[in-house]
Amino acid sequence: MDLQKQYTTEVPFWYAGQCPLVDNDVLVLAPAGPEVLMIGVDCLTGEILWETPNSVNYKMSHSSVMPMTLGGKKSYVYAGVGGVCGVSAEKEDTGKLLWDISGWQSSVIAPSPLQLSGNSMFLVAGYGTGGALLRVERTGNTWVPALVEQYKPSEGLASEQQTTILYKDMIISVMPKDGGALRGKLVCYSSGDLHTPVWSSAADERFGLGPYLVINGHLFVFKDDGELYLYEVGNREMKFIKKQQVIEEGVDAWGPLAYADGYLILRDAHTVKCLKVTI
Repeated sequence: MDLQKQYTTEVPFWYAGQCPLVDNDVLVLAPAGPEVLMIGVDCLTGEILWETPNSVNYKMSHSSVMPMTLGGKKSYVYAGVGGVCGVSAEKEDTGKLLWDISGWQSSVIAPSPLQLSGNSMFLVAGYGTGGALLRVERTGNTWVPALVEQYKPSEGLASEQQTTILYKDMIISVMPKDGGALRGKLVCYSSGDLHTPVWSSAADERFGLGPYLVINGHLFVFKDDGELYLYEVGNREMKFIKKQQVIEEGVDAWGPLAYADGYLILRDAHTVKCLKVTI
């Protein structure tokens, strides 16, 4: 399937970065073309099962479609170039646009929305955009999204490349280069306070745009020069365990980490490696 040909999708800066979402054998994508915003595709046959009209005029971002249950309704949330929206994932009205908001947007969006509660989510983007808390209230079939707060990257929790993680009541991130004194550091924030970190890594532990992943109570962080760090996740803190240069002279190690059956897959711009993980 060629989204550019089929939906006239405009390829984002630095090419596509959206990760496909598979939900009950249905592939969910956001081509964000002039006519169609989001689609559901049968994984076995390739048949288009539903399409969401692009009435909000979003363009494709690097962000991925995220499944969330908001206001008790299963939804697909997408942060496109132009705003953020929620699309129904329920059988009776799959693909219906439920809500959208244009008050938070950036020309380049890589991280995906992070659900914090049954009616709220955390949004981040790079290039000076910073972070925002979005709340979606539902009354019957009426949906009202609102930006509760919005701030610059030097004023609170932010991320340029990677999607943040909510774990043990902490939001985990690597701060962007315009994040003030915390730039490039691994940080943890409480979901109730997006402006004051509860923990940050040492001065010499800075990771650029590198990815991170929680596995069995431990956080793996891949520095963008190919060095892999391991932390034990505690309550409101991280304990450094070890580090290892996995890719010598690594370049732009920005791709998300993947883990399955004890194997960790990571890469830089030129090399893919698979590591055996025993924790």
